[in-house]
Amino acid sequence: MVTEFGHKGLKILYEAGSSKKMRTDLVGRVRVVLAILDEAQSLA
Repeated sequence: MVTEFGHKGLKILYEAGSSKKMRTDLVGRVRVVLAILDEAQSLA
């Protein structure tokens, strides 16, 4: 689980799944990265 975010939009995307505060061209890539980070944390 990611605990700290430097960008408010990232936090909202991670916690609520809403992409309101994110650039639309980045949302897909960011979701993939967040999923990978979340999975890596669960394996550790």
